[in-house]
Amino acid sequence: MLAAAVLVVPASATTASYRDDAFLDLQDLTSAFQIGAVHAASGTAHALGPTGSTLRLAAPESARGRYTPGTTATAAVDVFNNSPGLAARLDLTVAADPGTDEALAGAVRVSARAVHDDGHVEDLLGTPADPAASAVTLAEATAVLDRVLAPRGTTALGDGDAFTPGATGSAATVEVWLHLVPTPEIAGRPGGSPDLTLTISGSST
Repeated sequence: MLAAAVLVVPASATTASYRDDAFLDLQDLTSAFQIGAVHAASGTAHALGPTGSTLRLAAPESARGRYTPGTTATAAVDVFNNSPGLAARLDLTVAADPGTDEALAGAVRVSARAVHDDGHVEDLLGTPADPAASAVTLAEATAVLDRVLAPRGTTALGDGDAFTPGATGSAATVEVWLHLVPTPEIAGRPGGSPDLTLTISGSST
């Protein structure tokens, strides 16, 4: 399984992204348009104004090197539209961090889907039903959600607030599968730990 830690980077003023509380310097930001994420362990919400963030997917130290050829790692992120009156369209990208072993990164195949809070399921990348069959490489792992997230319809949450659902259709869970193909370049290795970054950004619609 992959654990997540957050890195924050600049983005244009027309986008907003999320982070969770692994980032140590939380700020109190407000904006007419925001998207946010729910920290799974604590159930707290974290949101940003018009800046960008990335979610780093990395194996915890206790599991370093255990991502073996032929296995699949997973990550799930709960995201929500924190804008009271604006709909949000989300896009996502999965990419290898700089310095990641090229052979290892080249063997990763990506699948992803969005499960909306009203039960609608939207396949985004690869083959979520069978991640081992995906042909999507990290170089191709970019997608835009077809369905927008509805406006929250109520007061926006602040960083660290207990998450409370907004209007139906305003939240979704993004699920990502990373299958490590036993390519000739890595077939003889006992295992590895590619460091990847998942970026989810939003624009108002």
